[in-house]
Amino acid sequence: MGRRKSTITLQERNINWMLTCSDPTPLAFFQHIFPAHYGQATEKYRHILNLALHETGDPEVLNKLRRIKRTVDDARILFDWETWMQQKTAILVRRSVRRTNLHIHEEINSFAQNKSSQLSSESENSRKRKIGDQSDDEYYDEYESDALSNGEDEETSEFENDDIEDNSEGHENEIGGESDVEEYYQVKIDKNEFVQAFDKIPESSKLKLNSGRVVENVLFNYIKDNDYEHLAHSYIINCDDQEIKELFNDEEWTELTKDHFGIPQVPLDIAREIAKYGNKNLKQLREIVMKSFLPDNVSYDNDLHSDLEWIQMTIRTIVHLFENEDSPLQRNHYEYWYTIAFFGICIDILFRDSKLGTDVKRSDAPSYASSNRKNRNKKTKRKLTGRKIDGIIYLIEELHEMGAIEGARSYAGIHDKKYLSEYFKLPKTLRDMLADIIKALNYDGNRTTNIQVFGVIHLGLRVQFSRLWRVGGSITIFKKDQLYKLPHTFTIDKFKSFLKFMISIYQYKMILKNNIQVLRGEEDLEEEETLLLNELLNVGRQQTSPPNT
Repeated sequence: MGRRKSTITLQERNINWMLTCSDPTPLAFFQHIFPAHYGQATEKYRHILNLALHETGDPEVLNKLRRIKRTVDDARILFDWETWMQQKTAILVRRSVRRTNLHIHEEINSFAQNKSSQLSSESENSRKRKIGDQSDDEYYDEYESDALSNGEDEETSEFENDDIEDNSEGHENEIGGESDVEEYYQVKIDKNEFVQAFDKIPESSKLKLNSGRVVENVLFNYIKDNDYEHLAHSYIINCDDQEIKELFNDEEWTELTKDHFGIPQVPLDIAREIAKYGNKNLKQLREIVMKSFLPDNVSYDNDLHSDLEWIQMTIRTIVHLFENEDSPLQRNHYEYWYTIAFFGICIDILFRDSKLGTDVKRSDAPSYASSNRKNRNKKTKRKLTGRKIDGIIYLIEELHEMGAIEGARSYAGIHDKKYLSEYFKLPKTLRDMLADIIKALNYDGNRTTNIQVFGVIHLGLRVQFSRLWRVGGSITIFKKDQLYKLPHTFTIDKFKSFLKFMISIYQYKMILKNNIQVLRGEEDLEEEETLLLNELLNVGRQQTSPPNT
């Protein structure tokens, strides 16, 4: 019996739990396995439930499991997951307090036991026994070479096991959401290290305006005495930052923040397809989305029709939400609800493009670009993970990241901590992405100035797009674009604003496509083809009148 118990597998243990638990809800299962990742936890719950259904022969247990499977839908799992996240936060806080108390108790005991020896050699030993004492050399040996990453790095093994079950006492907070809001916009800065990093920038590599002023120097003088991190520490200029704007005159500011990219225009066929859903009532929209978007006798081709499919899927999704008698869009939900019920369709599916070779990572995905920056000058073997982002749009083969998605359950004003956190975290993440792409382009100035990375923030049903690009030297510009307030209820006029929102999403796919063309050198080929086309069109056409004969 003892031997059998020692060799029981994790799956068998979970099945036994499912069979014996009086009410095996998703929440109870999460409490049992202590998971950290929503998608994996959900998949595991359903898998164990199905295995338990096939294994049991007890009619009472069978009825219990069938009832659970029948009543537990995606919404119930999502609700239980959000409840588990709150419970997990409280558990981790209690563990942290307990570890702190134990540490203090051990230190007091150690101090008492060694009091006699401490008196005999106080000059040396007292320094070693001081709680939390650490020399400057040790501090800087362990400190990140990048002064800007202090307070936000998580150290992990390069071969970290990303198992769903984590019962270790030292497990860090991977929950995200409201508990980690202050982490990103109140980070202590190491002033000395920032000054040293600034001194290493050659004057020839800085951005000099027509007025003769050097932008890096202006930002450095403004920010050098700050105790907490500011976007200017990363040489990011936020176009909405009035204090930064006041550092420059009108001509300098216009030169510095000029948007030479603009927002690309969507193809005519996409605009026409979206426009056909305008001026329709809800019943008419339902009739349209129930029909194929393809002409008769035309088979679906992913390369040709995926964007058209995205249009219909997005319209069908919001029509379904409008039709729901429980009015889900008028109620408050957790952040994950908006991602699963809506934004996963209208954003993720469009950017998951097999022809472009792009995909979207979700659920607190660590950024490769951020990790690359943090580990660039590290001497230790342990690897630092990148910032955890709600969504990352990336190129699959090269792993180049070109877009970031952040979300929150609601919008509580521009002074809300969550709002401030996201708009501090997002531009820094985008700058890391841009830096990786610039490196991939071998710092080719002509090509790097044609790259812009983008961000999407959704706070409840408010969605705002933003872009970041390099203007010269170490300076990047962060610009917020159109803000959309998506409708809670249906009217024809409100629905037209939603169609405009869909156009905006597609415009950012055009930005993604342009970036890929620059990376692969395809924009040079298109330019050469255009020049050749003009030459061919002008064959035989003389530029000057021929002489009279």
